[in-house]
Amino acid sequence: MRDLACYSNDEGEIMARTFKIGIVGWGNLGRGVKAAIQQTPDMELVSIFTRRDPDLVGDGADRVQFLHVNRAEDFVNQIDVMILCGGSATDLPQQ
Repeated sequence: MRDLACYSNDEGEIMARTFKIGIVGWGNLGRGVKAAIQQTPDMELVSIFTRRDPDLVGDGADRVQFLHVNRAEDFVNQIDVMILCGGSATDLPQQ
């Protein structure tokens, strides 16, 4: 079994914690972050958000959900950490 981040619940029991991760952007940086998450046992990739048409990204072998970035707000209570992996220096402030 892989080691996971742990915490104590109210009863003092040690509980495993898996962090739910989202990625915004599906370029080289987003692909690298996805690979790193897949190597990290206490992280679970929930979805990748893109400004492009989600049906046209990915390589078909990905088992992760691709959604348009406009849907990110729907995941406020489902994702612990959103990693911004998109854009250039000119549009990062807008993102």
